[in-house]
Amino acid sequence: EALSSGLPVIISDSGGTQEVVNDKCGYIVKVGPNMKVDLIKNMTKIISNSELRDSMTLEAVKRAKEFSKEKYFHEMKNALSREL
Repeated sequence: EALSSGLPVIISDSGGTQEVVNDKCGYIVKVGPNMKVDLIKNMTKIISNSELRDSMTLEAVKRAKEFSKEKYFHEMKNALSREL
């Protein structure tokens, strides 16, 4: 949802969101003792660099389109057709 709204995102490296976010539209922070520091560092980069933020905004919208419900429907339909 954040990507489709054009928001750069910061996620952790646990869970499935790593499949969606790449370094062009956000940051992936490793879970661990340095997570807080890395989170603050990446937030600061996005907030303080308008060119980076603008670039990530454009990429976020592009990336979100790769996960549209229409694309999901067609991929699921094709997968089920192969199974029959």
